[in-house]
Amino acid sequence: MHYGRTMRLSSYFVLVVALALGCSSSAPATGSERGPCYGNGTCDVPLVCLSSLCVRPGGSDGAIDAAGLDAAGRDAAGLDAAGLDAPGATDAGSDARSLDAGPPERRTYVVSEIFLPEHAGGAVQYGLDLDGDGAKDNALGQILAALSSAAGTANLSFQPSTDLGVGSATAIMLVEALAPSFTAGDISARVLGGQHPIPAACTTPSDFSTCGMHLAGTGHFDVLPPTWPLLSGTATAAVFDVGAGQSAFPFFPDGVSPVWVPLVGARIRATVSADGLMTGVLGGGIRQSDLNTIFLPAWQSAIAAAITRDCGGGPRCVSNSPGEVYLTLFDADHDGAVTVVELATSSLVSTLLALDVDLLDASGDPGHDGTPDSLSVGIGFTAVGATFSAP
Repeated sequence: MHYGRTMRLSSYFVLVVALALGCSSSAPATGSERGPCYGNGTCDVPLVCLSSLCVRPGGSDGAIDAAGLDAAGRDAAGLDAAGLDAPGATDAGSDARSLDAGPPERRTYVVSEIFLPEHAGGAVQYGLDLDGDGAKDNALGQILAALSSAAGTANLSFQPSTDLGVGSATAIMLVEALAPSFTAGDISARVLGGQHPIPAACTTPSDFSTCGMHLAGTGHFDVLPPTWPLLSGTATAAVFDVGAGQSAFPFFPDGVSPVWVPLVGARIRATVSADGLMTGVLGGGIRQSDLNTIFLPAWQSAIAAAITRDCGGGPRCVSNSPGEVYLTLFDADHDGAVTVVELATSSLVSTLLALDVDLLDASGDPGHDGTPDSLSVGIGFTAVGATFSAP
């Protein structure tokens, strides 16, 4: 019997298996830190996809300095300024990015204008293909355009209240973007809420003509929780597309009391210019639960305020006023008020409020199950430079 030979072969087999197991266990899983990105260019939250690998934006605490390094001297991939992934490590095979990508640059903006899709063609102009069927989705644009048409000469536009809210900072929309290059390659971006603007939004709060001081391109802000994750994508010729993921947008039904409306399947398409401006479109889907508890109640509240202003002082409303038109369109029981139910079930709105995009699977996670689960939204925006710390 070849007992010694058998023992040597057995030992060799054990060694090979051990080495194989050791090698396989060290390979990061798809979507995990240092692992390959998912096929749609995303990673597990809070990781972002850069150079086809999942990395942490900003290192351990998220703070990135002007050089793109965190407090430990490492960039978004956890690498230091020399391109090494740990103190004293050699660079032979340890760099998790492609060597020509470089550390990501961080740019920050504050939205100075929001454009609503209220005019004819606005739904397409500010729409994005959210569900991958090749067509732009923007049911909100169809609703606002239909409302404007039904109002005739009365002004039911939300654009003036949106301008008021943005200029007076009743809600502040920030944009953060990270990329090795903003002209081509991988890029990540997200929308954030802002607060505590410096300088203050208005020199004289009661005079809107003195507002917008925080939108000159040099404003400082704090980030308002909650925060939404970075959306991953690519840039081509200074135009970038990121998503899909979670986001939100501020809705200003009266300019004074805005609400943040959550979005699922959100995408951002934007252009970054050499002078520090950003113009783009934010799109996504509003779930039925958020329509019922956030969007529609905010809209109804603004309608109630208009009815009180235009119809509450006498037996008749001011002729052709917004309050009078709202009662004509939505007051089904003719009691001089409009409820959320009357608004949602009105002949004008109910058909247009039908969920039109499939952005979630049967479990409510990102994906598709063949059933529309969200109302599509798209808004335009312009943003200028701003300063705020990474959340």
